[in-house]
Amino acid sequence: HHHRHRHHHRHHHQEKLKPSSAINSKWFRVAQAVDTLQPDDEVHGNCAICLDDDSENMTMLDCGHTFHLRCLEAQIKNRWPGVKISFAHLTCSLCRAELQIKNDKKGPNRHWASTRLQKILKPHLKMKGEVHQLLVQAAQEEGFLKDIHACSHNKRVEVAMEKMAAFMCAECKKPFCGGRADCAQEAKLDASKMQCGVCAWKDTESPYKCEKHGVEYAVFKCDCCCQPATYDCSGNHYCEKCHTFFDRNASRPTCQGREEDKCPLGVVHPPNQPRNHNIKKVGYVIGCTKCLGIDAHCNMDAVSQQTRARYKKKGVLES
Repeated sequence: HHHRHRHHHRHHHQEKLKPSSAINSKWFRVAQAVDTLQPDDEVHGNCAICLDDDSENMTMLDCGHTFHLRCLEAQIKNRWPGVKISFAHLTCSLCRAELQIKNDKKGPNRHWASTRLQKILKPHLKMKGEVHQLLVQAAQEEGFLKDIHACSHNKRVEVAMEKMAAFMCAECKKPFCGGRADCAQEAKLDASKMQCGVCAWKDTESPYKCEKHGVEYAVFKCDCCCQPATYDCSGNHYCEKCHTFFDRNASRPTCQGREEDKCPLGVVHPPNQPRNHNIKKVGYVIGCTKCLGIDAHCNMDAVSQQTRARYKKKGVLES
């Protein structure tokens, strides 16, 4: 009897290896799903993205809405719609819940669908965390989070995403804080021209730049006129008047600080440019409050991430 049982077991094992039986087996269907992107055989309904009811290629998110995994993957890869970084593409398009598939629901391919989605989301969620960290720090420096310890992390992120703007650098392909959101809405920004502070550093040159005391004590010239800048706006620098009137033309457009120009600044400088926030200005340092002995009388708290990064690249940013 024992011998016959072993023989029967061997015969059953051989039957499982036959193609005719394997095609109908559950395990073959799972393997086939990996090749044909079929996450959940038993899910029925319409995909909320393409509206097709191809149920053989459908999966259900934890929020209860159904999608084709290929449609979710396309949504994630297409990212945000405009120049300013946002993260709606990492949520359900119907209820805005986070895209998530847990392995706690029935379905032969549930595990595969969950693993696949997590793999697709991983780099995007990492960047999301980096952007949140950048904007929370910037919002705190701008004074939007004065009671930062009194509010939750989610609330800090919510305020930072509302008040500050993040963009993708066209050169290094990394996210950076571009300053206040209201300034970013002034003009139609060109994604191909967006530049982070580190990449912009190579364009920043001035003989008056103090390498000893660094950016914390630097005085910048207004990009549009012959006055010291009082606003550091996404790496662009403006005086009070030029910051307020964003359609302002360049004042003294031919002045370059030469003797014949009789410049009120008294220093040689690049030509003044029209107040167009969409065009990245080089930024020009005209002095150092520490060297001038007036640092105690100047509020140097509002230094943008772009300006900090330009000096940080040179290793002169004081902590």
